[in-house]
Amino acid sequence: MMNLKGTPAWEQVHAADNLSDAWILSRLNRTARDVTEALSAYQFHEAAEALYRCMWNDFCDWYLEIAKVRINAGEASPKAVLAHALDMLLRLLHPMIPFITEQIWGQLNALTPVRGPGNRHAEPLLVQAAWPAADAATIQDATESRFEMLQALISGLREVRNGHNIPPVQKLSVVIVAEGDAAAVIQANRSLVESLAGVESLRIDPAGKAGKKDATVLAGAVSAFVQDVVDPQAESLRLTKRQGELAKGISGAQGKLNNPKFVERAKPDIVAAERERLAAMQAELESVERSLKALG
Repeated sequence: MMNLKGTPAWEQVHAADNLSDAWILSRLNRTARDVTEALSAYQFHEAAEALYRCMWNDFCDWYLEIAKVRINAGEASPKAVLAHALDMLLRLLHPMIPFITEQIWGQLNALTPVRGPGNRHAEPLLVQAAWPAADAATIQDATESRFEMLQALISGLREVRNGHNIPPVQKLSVVIVAEGDAAAVIQANRSLVESLAGVESLRIDPAGKAGKKDATVLAGAVSAFVQDVVDPQAESLRLTKRQGELAKGISGAQGKLNNPKFVERAKPDIVAAERERLAAMQAELESVERSLKALG
């Protein structure tokens, strides 16, 4: 909370220029929309689940950590996004956990009484505050997909560190195989990848190949090779196991999509999500097989 001192006016936030800002605003407004719809339909469990995912997974696990790195580097705009995000989440959570949210609301008001789009003065009491309306224009599927690719990449690099007992002080050397939009996204956010995954040397090479002592990280169609950290035999076993998991997942997804009853009866967004999941698994399987071939 103390990091919110000196929060700039909302006009100084240019979310379109920063993927993590655009992503959290998309996730916040998607959650506000979904929670409102769930509560209107008396689907309290679905509302609680959506709020938990946004508060814990999106805000605490990811955006808060990213904002701290950016604020420590001298950026001020993440403070405004943090204040707005916390404002929206407290409003959404208040019906379920009224007392603690009211307490935090008071602390937030003491630090940033004016916040969010329009630089509005926040209500003195959360119990009197307006319910947040979702801004449909900020809900962007493409933005969320791009950020999810970065999440998978950073998480995979962290897993390599943990799995191979690499101490936090030891920085990683990484070669990333990506091209087109994926390469552009990684290049624009390379400082984020470096700081959150403890990377010292990061090189993007569309034709990159894994060495025999490199660990492989898979993030959809993107591959990353962490150099000189693994036993080639152990890495081959890990990739072979993942190959089997993907083959099984692809078979199951294809079975669903080839079933006319599923395609006709399921909601269109569920069918679309299953198709996207299938495409992602197929792309990852290709990356796994390339890595296995490189290992010999």
